[in-house]
Amino acid sequence: MGFVYAAMQMCLMSFLVVYLTEALGYSLITAGLALTTANAGGIIGRIAWGAVADHWLPPRRLLGVIGIASAACAFAAVAFSAAWPLAALLAVAACFGATAIGWNGVQLSEIARRAPSGQAGAITGASGFITFAGVVSGPPLFALLAAVTDSYRTGFLVFGTACLICGSALLRRMK
Repeated sequence: MGFVYAAMQMCLMSFLVVYLTEALGYSLITAGLALTTANAGGIIGRIAWGAVADHWLPPRRLLGVIGIASAACAFAAVAFSAAWPLAALLAVAACFGATAIGWNGVQLSEIARRAPSGQAGAITGASGFITFAGVVSGPPLFALLAAVTDSYRTGFLVFGTACLICGSALLRRMK
């Protein structure tokens, strides 16, 4: 899950502006505003998801919900067009950021909580290795998909589908 979610996070941050400007004809200022909005959503998401995990929803279940919501945002990004109202585009960007950027605090705390006594550092470190593999490999895979298919939409569709699968698996494991 960490690998896939981290890959989606980096693909959002790496390709949103390029997608909006090159494929859809948005101005660089508008595309930059969308990325800023996604990052602000990520900041708010990290704090809010922590509160949700502490008070209302078990962390593993929350991570499943976040994965599914991130997938929904990726699929919404696939549907972007120059005809979208700016407010709708920014709303999706904020939700995309809240989910695709805001997830990792909950993941790290859950890994540390479930680690055997005295091994939280080693376990979270090992998890970080897997997560950062997603950080490193996600953008080149996204770029390859975009080059092969001549569409940024394909990358958002593929990585969104991967988030959907991971989120669904986490929710199924709760039963």
